[in-house]
Amino acid sequence: MTISKEDIKDRDIVDAIELSSDGYLVYLESTVVSTTSSTKTIVIDLPSDGEGILTGKDHLVNSPDRIYLINTSGNIADGYYIVDEVISDTSFTVVDVIADSTGGSIYFMHPTGAQLIGFDSTNILEITANNIQDAIYQLASAGVTGPTGPTGPTGDTGATGDTGPTGATGDTGATGDTGATGATGDTGATGATGDTGATGDTGATGATGDTGATGDTGATGATGDTGATGPTGATGDTGATGATGATGATGDTGPTGPTGDTGPTGDGITESDHKSLRDLIHFINDGPADGFASGSYKEILPEANPFPTSIIWWEDSNKLIKIVEKTLAYNANKTPNTISWKIYDELGNLLVTVEDSITYNGIFEINRTRTIT
Repeated sequence: MTISKEDIKDRDIVDAIELSSDGYLVYLESTVVSTTSSTKTIVIDLPSDGEGILTGKDHLVNSPDRIYLINTSGNIADGYYIVDEVISDTSFTVVDVIADSTGGSIYFMHPTGAQLIGFDSTNILEITANNIQDAIYQLASAGVTGPTGPTGPTGDTGATGDTGPTGATGDTGATGDTGATGATGDTGATGATGDTGATGDTGATGATGDTGATGDTGATGATGDTGATGPTGATGDTGATGATGATGATGDTGPTGPTGDTGPTGDGITESDHKSLRDLIHFINDGPADGFASGSYKEILPEANPFPTSIIWWEDSNKLIKIVEKTLAYNANKTPNTISWKIYDELGNLLVTVEDSITYNGIFEINRTRTIT
């Protein structure tokens, strides 16, 4: 059977511009008739080329395309929404809550290209997504270790690991030789001198000589007996203790304890640590998620413009510390020619910059060059 052009529908084909979309690429513009909150329905005017969004040929709208409303009555319904179901050529419903309003402009944008590529999550722990974009997001959020890849070639010998734990204490060394005998204590104090022996009797006085002549000196009395020996003096203080003998030789080192089992290979971080890493993969879709403190604040500049040039996630509404920043520059036909992402640390210091320079043929991207600094 021959297939004609009329048999091929846009919704059956995913083209290159859809696959390369970052979620902000506008492919259709029109004006708003009304929005209804109770049914989440948006009614628009037919686009300028007269083709509808359900049965037209060149710009069919599908779920989950992104739309942007601006200048609705009182600006009450302005903002981004996700298409849920296309009802007719001029009406469709959205996933998000929307206020009642009239008037304004509407811009249709392709979703991120990775959401259009299928993904088989069978047997992959904690991954339930059925497209690549959501699967990457779940992997980044859950910190799940992927399946072990094939063994690569043997790398260079790694640096010597840290010294293993000290082995058990070796046996006590033999007792050292006895130290030299301490010096002899000082001699005890001399005992008290014994009492002096009694004086011997005085010798008899010699006869008085003739006057004038000096009588001979009487004989010296006999020496008295030696006094008794005094009591033994008190024992002298004990001599100082001899110096401690030299320490015995250290016993042989005990055998090294068995090496512990090698821990599982990994990046050395926990699941909760991984969630809070300031890695660009955690932010490149739409800002910080699980693992970061609540209260992050998103700022889109210029305000109320379908072609933002700056999208910044701040730590909070005080706008003192940036988390991630995306900037865009456009060609005359509103296709982005330069897109850059900047990621900052907890103190607001720049960690890394990723910049894409994009080349088109008309409105179709044909290549891009990525610079990472």
